[in-house]
Amino acid sequence: MPAPSVSCPKCFGTGQVIDHARIGADMRALRVSANRGQKVTAKALGVSQGYLSDLEHGNRQWTQELIARYKRALFE
Repeated sequence: MPAPSVSCPKCFGTGQVIDHARIGADMRALRVSANRGQKVTAKALGVSQGYLSDLEHGNRQWTQELIARYKRALFE
């Protein structure tokens, strides 16, 4: 019997474990290269600066929605 289709927040539905610390480090590098401060970026995302810091340091899990909002905050 096939396994039920379940969306996994830890793997974005891929079945692979996502390295949220690596995503955070990459996102932080993008933010720094775009000359955007953490406070301004957090405000654009609608999260606190502390929450953004936790994301960038791998202490919270990224979601696809957060990644999309982060990209928009930096490049739009």
